[in-house]
Amino acid sequence: MTQAQNKLYITANGVTRTAVLADNAASEALCRMLADGPATISMHDYGGWEKVGDLPMPLPTFNSQITAQPGDIMLYQGRQLVIF
Repeated sequence: MTQAQNKLYITANGVTRTAVLADNAASEALCRMLADGPATISMHDYGGWEKVGDLPMPLPTFNSQITAQPGDIMLYQGRQLVIF
């Protein structure tokens, strides 16, 4: 993944934010998926402080224990994007 490919632009409610992607297989697969164009992911509230939405295709996983903070974006079970 090159420096130019390590950013993800997320637009919600007309506001665009930039996220820096981790250097891993899931991020690389996400970049390949988005090379054909943007993806729209419908998200819903979960747990009172998360937004969760299904990706159009599963991504590689490397599960590990984490502690999430507001603003974090993560892959859950290889198929869901979670924004805290």
